[in-house]
Amino acid sequence: MRQLMRVLAVFLFLLLATPTKLLLGGPPQNTVRPLGGYTHLLLEKMTVEKFEGTKDFPEGMQTKVQEHLLKELQKPLRKLEFEEVSLVTEGAETPEAQTSAASPQAKALTLSGTIIEYHKGSRAARHLVGGFGAGKASLKIRFIFRDAATHEEVYRTEVVGTCSGGYTWELGGGAGRVAADTARSVALKLVRDISKNRY
Repeated sequence: MRQLMRVLAVFLFLLLATPTKLLLGGPPQNTVRPLGGYTHLLLEKMTVEKFEGTKDFPEGMQTKVQEHLLKELQKPLRKLEFEEVSLVTEGAETPEAQTSAASPQAKALTLSGTIIEYHKGSRAARHLVGGFGAGKASLKIRFIFRDAATHEEVYRTEVVGTCSGGYTWELGGGAGRVAADTARSVALKLVRDISKNRY
């Protein structure tokens, strides 16, 4: 009996001394994030997937979308902590060579974006009932992150941005303005997605 009591006492001691996180199978403290460890982010030229879902997307507006995306990713307040966020230089031998020339120790990611869906919404509804979701425009982009050295995909996500209007449409609310404002919404959501998968 005494032997059994001693065994039970040791068992209870070990049970109480074991951290709760281990007992519950909590996540490991040093989880490796797919976008962690990279120092540079290079944006490739954005493309538009040609099919019914993008037929209303303004011709050439993907360049404007990319400009807004780059601007948001470069803002210091975003705290993405890349040493550099830039466009892939046209004529560069490879994205890896582009970053290595500036920093031999650089570890770069390339980011490609493909517009896969666009709804222009209703200009009249945005102007009359702006701010309540009426006539909202939406833009869906598939983003793929690849290791610049190996070209292997490390992460992909699809982001939807919307714009329902409000006072900004008093200046006209044309297709180009809608695409630009919706792109800004996409950029902000992508920044949050990157942060979650980087730290």
